[in-house]
Amino acid sequence: MMLWSLAAGGAILWGTCLVVFCQEKIQEKTLAIMMALAAGVMMAAGVFDLLPSAAKIAGWEKTVLGFVLGLGVMAALKEILRAAGNQQNNYQQVGVLVFAGIAFHDVLEGAAIGAGYSVAPSLGVSLALAVGLHHLPEGIAMAAPLKMAGMSGWRIVFFAAVTSLMTPLGVVIIGYFAGLPSEIMGAALAVAAGAMAYLSLAELLPEALAADGWREVGIFGASLLLMGIYFGGAV
Repeated sequence: MMLWSLAAGGAILWGTCLVVFCQEKIQEKTLAIMMALAAGVMMAAGVFDLLPSAAKIAGWEKTVLGFVLGLGVMAALKEILRAAGNQQNNYQQVGVLVFAGIAFHDVLEGAAIGAGYSVAPSLGVSLALAVGLHHLPEGIAMAAPLKMAGMSGWRIVFFAAVTSLMTPLGVVIIGYFAGLPSEIMGAALAVAAGAMAYLSLAELLPEALAADGWREVGIFGASLLLMGIYFGGAV
């Protein structure tokens, strides 16, 4: 199972390398499209995958509270970065926020893979494949704003490599804490959903719009719809 989780986490690196190495100088419009696409995927993952899963495990009351907490944590993190990083531009702040949000989210996804594998190996493998599928645009979501901020390619890859290890870390954690009440996992999934929604609507999409205008709304909506259909069919 550890190999499957490593492969799923490694998909983030593929998305990052697509942004960093496939073109010496990616146009700002292209990066804006990538951010809008990734925003739709992240929003769909939170609303159509994490939230229903959290509600099944912990009930809607704890799910709503966890979702609001996730929004609040990311908003507070943004204010901390803004206060402590006056020299950072907007793109750098967005990239750091996305890094933090995806890292936390990926730990929970790794835990879900480990839990699924404990129920049935085939379920764990299916979850790993699904996680790997949407890790590709998540890698783009993290790399695009950092690239637009002028960060070096290898530093971006380093951030992505660290993030890719969060999925197998989640598998290890669920192995050690398998006896925890299921409500805790459900609440944690809801917090991750709130964090994903914040990153999508308050960070990635506004930066994409600022870079290239309202065309990105259509790209966001299309990716949200398609991934919503995907996650809805997977439930």
